[in-house]
Amino acid sequence: MKTYLNVPYAEKDFAKRNGAKWDSAAKKWYVSGNEPVPYMLRRFMKGYQMPRPNAQYQFMRGMP
Repeated sequence: MKTYLNVPYAEKDFAKRNGAKWDSAAKKWYVSGNEPVPYMLRRFMKGYQMPRPNAQYQFMRGMP
């Protein structure tokens, strides 16, 4: 089983470096279904939403 990723052309090298493979028949990048999707590639999964920063993170960013 393959987990397909929606990788823009400009980020194809990034996906490849992080373990994604190219399926030439489907013309899409994928990760093998036997392993979990690496953290760095999750943003390319269908329906994935980036986690919102929590209040402590936002407070620390505002500090000089």
